[in-house]
Amino acid sequence: MAAASGLRRWTMNHAQGQREELKRFLKTRRERIAPSDAGLAVVGRRRTRGLTREDVAHLAGVSFKWYTLFESGAAPGVSRGFLDRVSAVLRLSRVERLHLFGLLGFADTKHDEARPSGLENLGRLVGEFDVAPAAIYSSAFDVLHHNLAYDALFRHSDRPGGLQANKVWRFFLDPQMKSLWRDWEAVAQHVVGQLHFFNAPNLSSPAFQALLAHLQQSPEFCRMWAQADVSDLTSPKTAHFELSVPEFGVMAFDVASLVSQCDPVFVFAALLPADAQCRKAMRALVDRHAASMRRPSRTGYSPEMRNSRTLSPSRTNTKRDGPL
Repeated sequence: MAAASGLRRWTMNHAQGQREELKRFLKTRRERIAPSDAGLAVVGRRRTRGLTREDVAHLAGVSFKWYTLFESGAAPGVSRGFLDRVSAVLRLSRVERLHLFGLLGFADTKHDEARPSGLENLGRLVGEFDVAPAAIYSSAFDVLHHNLAYDALFRHSDRPGGLQANKVWRFFLDPQMKSLWRDWEAVAQHVVGQLHFFNAPNLSSPAFQALLAHLQQSPEFCRMWAQADVSDLTSPKTAHFELSVPEFGVMAFDVASLVSQCDPVFVFAALLPADAQCRKAMRALVDRHAASMRRPSRTGYSPEMRNSRTLSPSRTNTKRDGPL
């Protein structure tokens, strides 16, 4: 989500994907704030839930007409100071603020520097990499590289490729992947939030639009996407997961993650066994999977194929490996 630094003003001749995301994001943030909580007197019955555009314009110190243009993606220019005021009015979290700035092409370095480092879990990963499922993803969560433990747990090499190997596609449209997560609903909310957060610059790209089109097959995805909630990799709610794995029962994992500071963005995430029971189960899974790879298989999978590649959604070429 790197963007130009300094007080660059943004002319909103923006792609349709960004316009729609901006409108949806601001509308949902307005709706969650009661007028009384914002210090506004409520007279009579209001037809709009939460704050109206006129309320936000008043509180942010701009005209209603200009704010309406801003929210629809057609304002003549936006300053960093204005975004600061809107963020305060809408009581945006750190991640939500970063998302707003990213949608408009600004780097919010003041808040970006506050990211927790997760150094302790990354240190654990060094010693447990052989039993810690780990992968590098594109911003749209195409699996670019993965280790043997990841393949043993999620059976990534069994996928036909293309969109069906995408992490988000599998999360919503692959019944086997869906059944692994004990609190699937909560985890899925964060997955969709991360898709929003990491793809502010890519919303109109053909590859990303192709992914969204396929995800429309899932009513749950449509509902969560419309909520426009955002999440990064630092939320305490995404630091620990439990999976229900056939033959092994409940397995508990902690999360270690990193995000590249380059364009396009790459995301590294690993699941660290949280206890001795999970570590033992992962060892058995990995050993069994390694043994199966040494035998000829109908898929032709071999250890040399552990690094799975798909096209990054940031590219204009929408062709992906394998069928959609």
